[in-house]
Amino acid sequence: MARSYQLQYIGWIQVAKRELTKRKRVTESIALLDQGKKRGMK
Repeated sequence: MARSYQLQYIGWIQVAKRELTKRKRVTESIALLDQGKKRGMK
């Protein structure tokens, strides 16, 4: 995965204010990456 996509995932997770939201985003990111999909391209 290109560095720019990696940074998008990291930034998306970091901007979440609540810990629960961060956890959900981490879980969603892992699922998308396992499927070979990019964020926003569900």
